[in-house]
Amino acid sequence: MLLPGSAATLSSHVEDVGQVMMRPEEEQLLFTYLGQARTFFEFGVGASTLQIASRTPHLERQVGVDLDKRWIDRVRKHTWLRNGSLPATQRIKLLYVHIGKTSSFGYPVENASRCKRLERFCRVVAGPEAGSECNKSTQCMNGLVGRRNWWPAFSEAVLDATKRYRHGWDAVLVDSRFRTACALKSFFATRQEHISRSVVMVHDYARRKHLYGEIERFAKLEVMTGSLAVFRKKHDVDPIILQRTIRAYEYDPS
Repeated sequence: MLLPGSAATLSSHVEDVGQVMMRPEEEQLLFTYLGQARTFFEFGVGASTLQIASRTPHLERQVGVDLDKRWIDRVRKHTWLRNGSLPATQRIKLLYVHIGKTSSFGYPVENASRCKRLERFCRVVAGPEAGSECNKSTQCMNGLVGRRNWWPAFSEAVLDATKRYRHGWDAVLVDSRFRTACALKSFFATRQEHISRSVVMVHDYARRKHLYGEIERFAKLEVMTGSLAVFRKKHDVDPIILQRTIRAYEYDPS
């Protein structure tokens, strides 16, 4: 995922997509853990997705999800994926998760109440002669403006992929919206017997710990370099408490 940053903080560059928005030492930590992984899931698609695909041919599966359809289509059409130059391109799946309209950097636009008012106006007041405002209502009802109850679908993507592919994830990178929920659901997808080999990495953790600190209730902070934190699920996690906490953060897009 591309986030604001100065050139001094950037690491690898991918032509036509941009920079991997990590410091070099953070990227090194990422690839240290990916070197031991067989399966990888990424919240937030971008230059990092392509770099990982090119530098980790040993991965058996790589799945990335994003909230911006135009952006993920741009990454899908990148030369590295189109011309088959990457090893085992077929193991890479990039998925769009629809939660309605998003603004800069995937922030969801919630406007369901306005949609309902427009729908009522067009149905009761304006009638068949409705004009442009009712066209907006139709756009609302067709899902072009987000509804809050769609938001959990993004963090749920890691659980959906676990069911679809019938395996867990050796490494998960959380670098998009809904980071606490994404991390917690990644722990929920981690079976007890896989704790020793499964890690969840959260980018921007150091400077946003006040937002994401709940993660440490359920996982041990194994190492942090720069702002990239690596967590390993605790062995004594109560799944009921974890589920309850997930519900409290599913609607937090920070």
